[in-house]
Amino acid sequence: LHPNHPVVNEFRRLGFRWGHTFTKYYDDHHFEKR
Repeated sequence: LHPNHPVVNEFRRLGFRWGHTFTKYYDDHHFEKR
C-alpha cells in the first residue's frame, strides 16, 4: 500500500487512520477507526 492507493483513500474517507501515519510505530497493513 502507498499513500494514494485506492484502498487507503477509501478507508480514510470512511474515517479510518492508516497505520503508516502512526507516530510511535507504523504498520502499512493496519487501519484504525477514529
